This record gives sequence, C-alpha cells and structure tokens, in this order.
Amino acid sequence: TNIVNPLLSVITNIGYDHMNMLGDTLELIAGEKAGIIKPSVPAVIGETHPESREVFLRTASERQAPLVFADQRLQLQPVEKNDTHVCYLIESGDGSPGSYLWLNHLGDYQQKNLCTVLQALDTFEKYYPDKIPAGGLQVARGLQYLKQLSGLIGRWEFISLAPRVLCDSAHNVDGIREALAGLERLRFGKLHIVFGTVNDKPPEMVLSLLSREATYYFAKANIPRGMEAEKLRSAAAELGLRGKAYTSVRRALSAAKKRAGAEDLVFVCGSIFVVAEVL
Repeated sequence: TNIVNPLLSVITNIGYDHMNMLGDTLELIAGEKAGIIKPSVPAVIGETHPESREVFLRTASERQAPLVFADQRLQLQPVEKNDTHVCYLIESGDGSPGSYLWLNHLGDYQQKNLCTVLQALDTFEKYYPDKIPAGGLQVARGLQYLKQLSGLIGRWEFISLAPRVLCDSAHNVDGIREALAGLERLRFGKLHIVFGTVNDKPPEMVLSLLSREATYYFAKANIPRGMEAEKLRSAAAELGLRGKAYTSVRRALSAAKKRAGAEDLVFVCGSIFVVAEVL
C-alpha cells in the first residue's frame, strides 16, 4: 500500500491481529492501518469504533484527505434469504427511497462488508465521475454473481452436507466473533471444530471465545508458520476446550467427519491456511 498512489483508500475495520507487528492496542493498530490514507486521496472507513475513530480523523485531517465512515452513511437490513443469496434493504438515511440488492454470499458479517463496498463505490463515483463506464457501475449484477465473478471461497462455505462441514477462514478475534454469531443462528446437534492457527500470534485471545461444549480437532497447517498441534491443544486445554491433536489437517478433518452424527456440524476455522488445505 505504500508504493502506489491510489484513487481511493478503504479500511474495513480494526481488530486485534498481527499484534507483533502492528501494536497491542486498537489505537496503535489503527495508526498503522491509517498509513493507507494518502494526501488528498478520499478514504472510506467501514466501521466506526471509539478507539480508532479519532486516529483516522486526525490522519485524514493532517493529509487533507476526504474521509467518510460507511456505517454512518448507510443502513443495511437483510429482508430475505435463500440457499445462495441474501437480499438487503439499503437505506441512506437522507430520506430517499431505499433499494434492494441481492448478495451471493450467506455470511452474516458480509452485511458490514457490503456497507463498506457500497460507500466506497459511492465515494469513487463522487470524486471520479469521468472514470465511470458509459453504462454505469454494474453493482447489482456484481453482487448477484459475486462468487462466480470473483472466485471467492473459504468464507462461510458449506463443502459437505453429510455430515455438514462448514469452512470459514476467520482467524482473528473480530472474525471469529462474527463467525460464532453466525453459528448461533444455525440448527445442529453437536459441534465439532477443526482448528489450527499460525505461530506468530498468541492463540489465547481467539481460543477464549470458542465454545466449551464443542469437541476439538487441533492441527498444524502444512506451512512453516503453522503452530504445532500439541502446543495448540495444550493452550486450549488451559481454557477448558476438550480435544485431540492430529498430525495433519486432513487427519483432523477425517476424524471430525467420522465422529459427527447426522445432525451435527463440523466447523473448520482458525487459519486461512487450514481452510485452504480442507478446500
């Protein structure tokens, strides 16, 4: 991000991740992320957070960059859902009629991402009208065929129905929290979690969010950064999470699928690399 001069800068949200490089408070992390805000270049912040808001406002002011918080401009509400899409009502809060858009993704947290995307497109159109195609922006079609057009995989993706296996590449506190909120809206029997993470950040913050009622299958992703499964199992045990360590992601998933009953759910999470191996 530091070697290009963008037309628009977008920051989705600020959470605890890569703290060994970015800092251990949201203000410090926001300060690093704010580096993407360039002089006189419009910027869009997805979520307003009291600990990061002032950092972004100050940085944008210093660099004379127009700044907007997406969640203060747009309100989104899901109104209909099927097996592949969610329909959202989009309202701007300025009294104008709302509109409806179908999103080709079922993850509840995508509501926040969609808000950010729509504001980014609106800001882009405002500052660069000459760069808009003659036919206009094909927003509705892009969202309706999101997976087909973008190749998006590994985010809230069911890869098996017997047993049900759900993958989500959430790997930090905010992502895991959003994924767990989504799980609460699903119906299933017992929960089996295949979990792995990387070794350059402490796992306790994420592990502390996970259910103590689930059965765990810990595994090391097949990369140098992967955390050893036994070390992860030990850290989880300290927090009351019960499970076994496996020598590979493949074996962990196989064990979970064999143990899962017809009404159970196998949830794969903790690392993009673990989900990639499963896919």
